[in-house]
This record gives sequence, structure tokens and C-alpha cells, in this order.
Amino acid sequence: MSRPVATHSARLVRALVALAGLMLPACGGAPPAGASRPNVLLITLDTTRADRLGCYGNERIATPSLDRLAAEGVLYENAFTPVPSTLPSHCSILTGMYPARHGVHDNGVYHLDEALVSLPERLREGGYRTAAFVSAFVLDRQFGLDQGFDLYDDRVLEPLIRLDPARIAHDPAIPEAHRRWLVQQASPFQRRADAVTAPAIEWIKRQDGAPYFLWVHYFDPHVAYAPPAPWDTRYDPGYRGRWMAAVRLSRGCSPRTAM
Repeated sequence: MSRPVATHSARLVRALVALAGLMLPACGGAPPAGASRPNVLLITLDTTRADRLGCYGNERIATPSLDRLAAEGVLYENAFTPVPSTLPSHCSILTGMYPARHGVHDNGVYHLDEALVSLPERLREGGYRTAAFVSAFVLDRQFGLDQGFDLYDDRVLEPLIRLDPARIAHDPAIPEAHRRWLVQQASPFQRRADAVTAPAIEWIKRQDGAPYFLWVHYFDPHVAYAPPAPWDTRYDPGYRGRWMAAVRLSRGCSPRTAM
């Protein structure tokens, strides 16, 4: 049996039906007798290539959980992000707007306007508990995506680049316009999937039956790519990404240099 693929018109109809059911209480109506509102779980994987997943045809890399989800649900084969950058793309996901409408165009320098209405705000108005567990500084609450969430867990633990922040702050070779952002990347910037999943699961266990909307964001595939064992040796033990290889070459760094 072939997997279901949503067409443009089918996607639109399903989205409208789903949203109508979810938003009905917020609009002053009530669900049909005996009906229950579903929990909504949004999982986003930062910088993940579709052609590296089994459900999109990759036969070499094992992604069984994602493959099962795709097989048992609807797999979108013609989906595009409106912008290839973490903060603005998530603003689009949660508001349904293009960057030209919500005004966030890049990481670190824009803030989502509080006047805009997001999906978690709508769901909370309709009686949903709302929580988010994100794994990178680019989604820190200071950039505005926390609106509508009862809990917004944006604690980060590890740096993105292994450089001394004090050195960056005083290095005359670094352009002033880039200095603050590089210092932030060398400071606590991200956390691994296990440090995101554990508190998210604990939050789910504490729910008492009210419907909830939960957003969980993972940053692990992002550069600098450093998977934990055994994943670091399962496929290409020496792989660190073509971007990192190009950076090392341009800087004259040896493969052993920590960055």
C-alpha cells in the first residue's frame, strides 16, 4: 500500500477542518457532544535535509521512528520553507505568515511583534495548555516566540563554537558588527536532544486531562555536527560537514582543530 500524499487542495481542506475543530471553543462555540479535543504535538528538526530520511527515499541511514510516523500519517512531498533561517521560519510556522508579513527576516536581530496572533495564543484561548521546549539561543524568548505559551523552556547549556568568548571580544581581526553574535555562539547556545526530550516528557506526565499544545525543537543536526555515541561512528566517522571542512580549509586549520 502506497503512503498517502496530500495534494494542494486536500491539504487546504484538511487544514481548514482541523483548525475549525481546534479553534471552535475560542470562537464561542462548543465541540459536539461526546467529542474531545486532540492534543497537538509540533516537533521541528533544525537544518534537517529531507533526503537524509528513510521516508524520503534514503536507504542508507536508519530513521525508523520518523519513517513510521510518515507511514502511519500523511507525508508531504512538496513542502517548502518560506525562509531558510531558524527564527523567521518558526515565526512563519506559528503565525501562518510569510516573513514579509510577520517582519522577522533573520536570527538574532529581529523580534516577533506582540500584536501578531500566534497558534499557541489561539489554542490557549480555547482552553489548551501550551508549552515549548527549544534547544538553541536563536529561539530565545527575547525574540518573541514565547507569546501564547504557559511554559517556554529555552535553557541552553553548550556553546555552538569552541572558542574563548574573551578572545573574540578583543580580537581586532573580527568585524565589530559580528563580534556580539560570535561571542554569543561561543557562550551557552544550544542543548542536545536528550536535554530537550526529558523535560518535555515530564511536562506531558504532569498534564491532568486538559488538551495541550506542545512544541519541541531539536538543534542537533545543525553545524557544528557532533553526534553522541554510537551515532558518531555508525556511518561516516570522520564526517563533520562540508561547511566545516570549507571553514577549516579557508583558515588553514588542521582536521584536529576544535572549532
